[in-house]
Amino acid sequence: MICNNCGAPLENDAKFCTNCGAAIAQTINQQAGNTAEQPISERSNETSNTQAQDTDTQTHHTSNSSTTDTVKQTIAQIQEHEYVEKGKVYAINYLNYAKVALKSPFKTAKQMQHPDIQLHGITTIGLYSFLMPLLFFFMLQTFNSYMQVPFFDVVIKPFVILAIVSLVMVAVLFGVGRLMRVNVSFKAVLGAYGSLHTLPVVLLLLSMILLVFNNYGLITLVLSFMFLVTTTINVSVLFALKSQLSEEIGLDVVYGIILSYIALIVLVLVVSDSIMGSMMMDMENILYDLLFMF
Repeated sequence: MICNNCGAPLENDAKFCTNCGAAIAQTINQQAGNTAEQPISERSNETSNTQAQDTDTQTHHTSNSSTTDTVKQTIAQIQEHEYVEKGKVYAINYLNYAKVALKSPFKTAKQMQHPDIQLHGITTIGLYSFLMPLLFFFMLQTFNSYMQVPFFDVVIKPFVILAIVSLVMVAVLFGVGRLMRVNVSFKAVLGAYGSLHTLPVVLLLLSMILLVFNNYGLITLVLSFMFLVTTTINVSVLFALKSQLSEEIGLDVVYGIILSYIALIVLVLVVSDSIMGSMMMDMENILYDLLFMF
């Protein structure tokens, strides 16, 4: 214990300070008073400090939240802009590719090892698989504008079926290429197969333009020519594969053509019997409804 008046050390049972003579009871009361008064002031200071800290925290949190939202919006805008720019660049590159493939389809197919040819070839197969049923959808709508033609059944289902058939046909050509001892990847064959579909895609687009003018005679001629072109694609792909060989040591290309067309016939029969059967029934029902309405 110490004296509150002079700060001198005191004994525990002392009643007066030996240094200044102050009474110990008074010293204790003063210490108690200081002790009682001090927490009130400290609590007041602590309360005001806590409130100030809470206010600063809320302001800081609001500022951080606003900054985070702004940063997220900026990043989203930048990413969207990047996607748009990449899409524009790819569209321009694809148009340049299409011009070359349309001018020299077989020469383009022989460059199947190039990554751009493979990528653009896949895009072309997708376009062909989509434009074919889409043209039929528009033709049905022009027959009768009062009837609702189901887009999913007429476009989406055939699109998926045609895409799968194309992939299976590419797998067959890839297998024949292996028998011919051609060391190429599946994507390379897919690129060559897609490159040779550039002309059919252009003919489908031409048919859609003619459909605007209701010129069904020219549409029939254009589509007939397109189907004639598609019959040559398998042969062209196999000769493009043959061009990759330095020497012929595997299956002869003639037998490769025969095998590919046998596989194509089997594929068409299976698809037409199982998958295309239900789709053709839907088409017949739609046509029947159209004729009934007339």
